[in-house]
Amino acid sequence: MSIKWVAIIVSIVAALGGFALAAEQAANNPVKTNTSYRPSIVVYKSFHCDCCMKWVEYLEANRFNVRVESMDDLKQVKDRVGVPANKDSCHTAVIDGYFIEGHVPVEDIKRLIRTKPNAKGLTVPGMPIGSPGMEQGKLFQPYDVLLVDKAGNTTVFARHEK
Repeated sequence: MSIKWVAIIVSIVAALGGFALAAEQAANNPVKTNTSYRPSIVVYKSFHCDCCMKWVEYLEANRFNVRVESMDDLKQVKDRVGVPANKDSCHTAVIDGYFIEGHVPVEDIKRLIRTKPNAKGLTVPGMPIGSPGMEQGKLFQPYDVLLVDKAGNTTVFARHEK
């Protein structure tokens, strides 16, 4: 066998060994994917609100780490985080420096924390029937999720028409 063929065979064996080592390292150090991402959120709610607990369960079912703070009066929290008084709802949450007011769907929360707009947070004013935690069978009331900017102005962030 010529030196040329020996060099080729040695190169192939070295390359295969390198691939095997890379495969072993990849198996021992798996790449983290978005499926393992679990956003952490704090939900402030009144003690006896069933729809708030349904929204908390909805968040947990969608892989959010939820800490619940039950209290008698949510006004202090709403004022502290900047929820406009005429755009409030039954519960207030905080995630990544943003407030989430009311029955906001998880896809809108995830979009907010992914895009990081210069804003205070999102709100679904009132308690629209069919929003997460407010399900009433097949009944559905179309609603908007509003983005609240730093000045307290709102724009439509998402429309939900079912």
